[in-house]
Amino acid sequence: MISIMFSRLKKLSHTNFISLSFIFVIANFLANILNYLFHFFVSRAYGPATYSEIVSLFSHLYILGVPSLIFTTLVIKYIGRGQTKSAQLQRFSQLYTSLQPRSPLFFIALLGFSFLFYFLGLYDNLSSLSSLTLVLFFLASLAMAYLSSFLQAFQAFAILALGLILATSFKFFGGLLAYFAHFHSLSLIWSFLLLGVAAQLFVVYRYFRRHLLSKLQSVKPIPLKSFFHRLKSPHYLIMIISLLSTTAIVNLDVIFARKILPPQSAGFYGAWSMLAKIIMYAGGPISTVAFVFFADRRQTHRKGKLLLFSSLINLLAGGFLFLIYTFFADKIVISLFGASFLPIAGYLSYAAIFGLFYSLINNLNNYFISQDSRASLLTFLFLIFQLLGFAFNVKTLSQIMILQLLLAVTIFLFQLFYLFLSTKSR
Repeated sequence: MISIMFSRLKKLSHTNFISLSFIFVIANFLANILNYLFHFFVSRAYGPATYSEIVSLFSHLYILGVPSLIFTTLVIKYIGRGQTKSAQLQRFSQLYTSLQPRSPLFFIALLGFSFLFYFLGLYDNLSSLSSLTLVLFFLASLAMAYLSSFLQAFQAFAILALGLILATSFKFFGGLLAYFAHFHSLSLIWSFLLLGVAAQLFVVYRYFRRHLLSKLQSVKPIPLKSFFHRLKSPHYLIMIISLLSTTAIVNLDVIFARKILPPQSAGFYGAWSMLAKIIMYAGGPISTVAFVFFADRRQTHRKGKLLLFSSLINLLAGGFLFLIYTFFADKIVISLFGASFLPIAGYLSYAAIFGLFYSLINNLNNYFISQDSRASLLTFLFLIFQLLGFAFNVKTLSQIMILQLLLAVTIFLFQLFYLFLSTKSR
């Protein structure tokens, strides 16, 4: 068994998958050390109640980033369908030329639409300052999606990794200053986060202009309807629903907790959720790189091996996390958040299990999306039952945790069963 695994890894190493995954994982590892330190400082500087607003804003950002994620997926799949490098460059040229805004009214309409999220933030108990930050982040995420989608399609993960480290470095320094300068307004945190995004955009745009625009071919633009009409097809509608569901199920819970729980308990749940998502720091980059290869027609014969490898990475990371959370729960909570967050220590093993199954769900879902499989709708079932639970039964901190855990295990088993049946029928 071990020799088979090593032989498969050797074959994978002849592709860019291993090297790109390694670069992206290392970058994410460095960025997540800074993320750890950010949460270390802000949880102590602001306490559970205000900390819940910070994690709630991040959850809003993830959900509002779904349109950007959908656009990125469309671009990756469109360019990835080119059978050769030159064909992919031609597709890029057609798409880039077609997507150029032709009227300033587009930007005015976009700005007006974005300000709707200001009122959404206020409705979800965010402050006016945080709601305004939500609008600015949404606009920045659109610009970032536009640029990074092309970079991902051409597997330029090194520059994306650099941009990520820059953004998280600014984020870290904001938390550091808030702690040592005893600055209790969230304006400092949000200012440094926005500076980080600006630096990230600068680096990505500079690479985009030098290495992709320089290869822009003189081609006839494609009608945008021929690109976006894909959204009307069943496969792409399924993809949109699936991506929305996958993002919502690990962010709506944080928003819901802030609305129904006391501020301190909402802060506890935000910390628990963050600890559950830590596994995505290792498995997430692998799944991101894997999706690009899943969608690339030149890698068709390797997709099964890539799925196995990326799933094993998630499994190993989750198992390690479970052991650490089980035996060192108190120390982890105190070292990361401080003694005021100790009430969540008894639930850390739940966080590890939920994080493990969510990372596996996310990885399998990426595979199903790349194959245009209806199995990617299984995450929508998760979302439906989550919303029903929030609406009728879930009222306490522990109940939210248990609901998330049970749904994650159930949906993963359904995914695994579907994968087994589809593999057996071939």
